[in-house]
Amino acid sequence: MILVVHFKQRMARPLSLYFNAVSCMVTSVAAIIVMMSLRRDEIPLSSIVTFLLFYGAALFVVLSDFLIAGFAAHLTRVRGEKWIKEIDYIYLTLGMLGIIGALNRVTFVRDRFEGTDLIAPLLLITAVVIRIVKTRAEIGGWNKV
Repeated sequence: MILVVHFKQRMARPLSLYFNAVSCMVTSVAAIIVMMSLRRDEIPLSSIVTFLLFYGAALFVVLSDFLIAGFAAHLTRVRGEKWIKEIDYIYLTLGMLGIIGALNRVTFVRDRFEGTDLIAPLLLITAVVIRIVKTRAEIGGWNKV
């Protein structure tokens, strides 16, 4: 639903109350995911997938709105049109951290971190969303002034 509202209203508004509400939701969902990973109780996979998908959709909306509202033009002025290619470093770094986090679940690895099971999927979904936003920015020509 959040994606439908985003695509319907994105042309009509700059940064707004809607943007702030979505920002709060992204922060809240991320906090919930981290808190869920610290719990010792079993959580259904469907709940975790739902939270991750909601977080990903909300993050997509926030990042897209932020870039559309003027940050993309600012990056073009400051970094040039190639700023869009520099996004690769961000999502590749997050993906690498997600892979390292996934290694924490391998049974023969010693000295594992406890209570961090959902951090790797959170990092990976963030990396995927950043990559999707990058593609959207390239297609939309957001790096052109």
